[in-house]
Amino acid sequence: SASASAPACYAPVPRRDWPDPDLPQAEHAVWLEVSAHLCSGTIVHSSPERGTYVLTAAHCVQKEFGIAEPAERIEVGVFALSHVDPIEEGWILYPADVVAVSGEPPARERDSTWQTLQQFLGALRAMSGEDLAVLRLRTDRLFRAAVLHEAGPADLEGREAVVVAVAPEMYPHAKPARCRASDLDCPTGTNGNSGAGAYVDGKIVGIYNVQTGLSVGPEDLRRFLGASEATRFLATGETGP
Repeated sequence: SASASAPACYAPVPRRDWPDPDLPQAEHAVWLEVSAHLCSGTIVHSSPERGTYVLTAAHCVQKEFGIAEPAERIEVGVFALSHVDPIEEGWILYPADVVAVSGEPPARERDSTWQTLQQFLGALRAMSGEDLAVLRLRTDRLFRAAVLHEAGPADLEGREAVVVAVAPEMYPHAKPARCRASDLDCPTGTNGNSGAGAYVDGKIVGIYNVQTGLSVGPEDLRRFLGASEATRFLATGETGP
């Protein structure tokens, strides 16, 4: 699995104990608790008009890799520094809903043959750059959000990038990567890193995928966001509904 199993009594690491407490992208990095597993994600929009949106990998919000049926419970962990208005807690878990996800609609059949087919199709989607999901937090609070890089995929080819994950270490941590037009050249990751945002110039260019090693790059990210009415504003930079 590309998500880490949640410890029985886990606790995110307080900021004072982070190895890099001033990591610039840390204020956008979040973690996902999906059933009994942990993944990573990135806040990519927050406004009074639309609410708050988190970008992650599709398989992170599904019951099982390749099975399109959504998980029963998704909660997003957000550190205090990500909140626009100060909070007393070091972090808060917010329930979230999936507003867009790559792949097939939820599977209705539960027999083993159908599940095996869905797993195969899911693996193909991930390998072709179709492993993306956008969540919306159930809260009116506002957060510090990363923005999509405005440069075209060809202009980002070969640029040095950084992937910022939270899980499973439970603090924001950066890993070097290289951006390509179609995907990302990332280091070997750890279960829980999947869904983490990749940045060039401090702006989002893709999403990391531990499961296949083939992460989503700027080309497929823009295509995915632009294909859904619920997420098209993220690709165009619009704010109002």
